Amino acid sequence: MYANVGSTATVSGSVVEPRAAQPTGDGPVSPRKGPTMYDVSTVPALNRIPDKALRFIVALGRLPQARQALEAAGMTPAHVREGLSLLQAASGAGDDDDAAARESRRSEASRRLSVEGPLFVSRTERALRRQLPDIANEVFAGLDAGSPALRTVGAVLDRLEALAADPRPLAAVALLLLETRGLGTALRRALASQVRCAEGDTAALADDDREPQRAARTEAAVALYRWYQTWSMAARIAVPDAAALAALGVVAPARTETRPQTARTGLRAA
Repeated sequence: MYANVGSTATVSGSVVEPRAAQPTGDGPVSPRKGPTMYDVSTVPALNRIPDKALRFIVALGRLPQARQALEAAGMTPAHVREGLSLLQAASGAGDDDDAAARESRRSEASRRLSVEGPLFVSRTERALRRQLPDIANEVFAGLDAGSPALRTVGAVLDRLEALAADPRPLAAVALLLLETRGLGTALRRALASQVRCAEGDTAALADDDREPQRAARTEAAVALYRWYQTWSMAARIAVPDAAALAALGVVAPARTETRPQTARTGLRAA
């Protein structure tokens, strides 16, 4: 049941470990006070927990004796699935930053532009043609109602941006007029961001609030720390084979000491 566990997992991101943390929650080992979300910044070693947990879970898949010993100590498939889930969350493998999520944001930006873009363009053209027809001719030259929304909105936004650098008083009057009509800088910047997203600009697609994801990853890492501490301590008690414990990563591999040999006989020195 553990054969393929964790075989393709990857570890990314970085979190920090709480001070003097010990396992808490269900498990065969009596828990002591564990880390909390309020002291996670005090012990950097928590960054290593995803790697340790990955090694531990993968080793269970290829060490039947260790697996059976931990099953006898209370580890169930549900516990392993819990560790895998926490490992994925702590490593950021499920973050909303993969190709599918970026494509979803790009599609959403395109959808919003198809609705909001034509409205912005028509209101802008109406306001400028009524008051400043010469500026309107400059902004909308070569554009027609049949142009794709993305191209039209992008072109209008670029031309309005150029007006901001135009030294003519008439350009400044045009921008002021648009501000009074609710078509000012803030709206244009928001639309420009949507245009970049719809065009697939990587920076624009990643320009979202990552703080909730970082907080969730840290919380998962704290829970993974508790999970790993519980079952690594159980392994030290239940698994008798030192080599298996080393493969699980809960103890250091045993060292083999080589004594020097005599030059003449090749026998080890006394």
